Amino acid sequence: MLVKLIADLLNNSDVQQQFSRDPPGLMDSYELSPDARQALEHGDRQRLLELIGQEISQSALFGALWSKPGGIVIHSVSPTTGEAGTQLELTLTGDYFASTAFVTLQREDGNYLAQTIRVTQPDAQGSTLTARLHLPASASPGVYSVTVSNPSAWFSILDNSFTVVTK
Repeated sequence: MLVKLIADLLNNSDVQQQFSRDPPGLMDSYELSPDARQALEHGDRQRLLELIGQEISQSALFGALWSKPGGIVIHSVSPTTGEAGTQLELTLTGDYFASTAFVTLQREDGNYLAQTIRVTQPDAQGSTLTARLHLPASASPGVYSVTVSNPSAWFSILDNSFTVVTK
């Protein structure tokens, strides 16, 4: 549980000392996922924030405490495949996309930012976001996650939802 470990590291000197003596042992005791361990070991702050967001959103309390306007969700992405070296229009459906939201394809070896063209029903349930994505010819083929981020810092990730192919 990454959130608990971070909270304890911030607030508990015993945990801080244990972490400085035996990071792998402490991470084992908190049952961290391999992805969380790797992000901590490499100091990957962006990935840690994504993992914390995922962990919190999967918490039973999330629905009771945080499901309110502002907490965005991606339901679908279309199309789900794009060819390197082309430009395409993405359509995302979901809830609470801001009119100034931005879309990113994300993967460890590269991110691609799409240009938001329009958002229908912004800041409400049933939002649709249309964005233009330019995939350079050098784009690595494979599966990417799609992220929508609002200026308010709310974001949503649809894991493994877009595939880049080569000619």
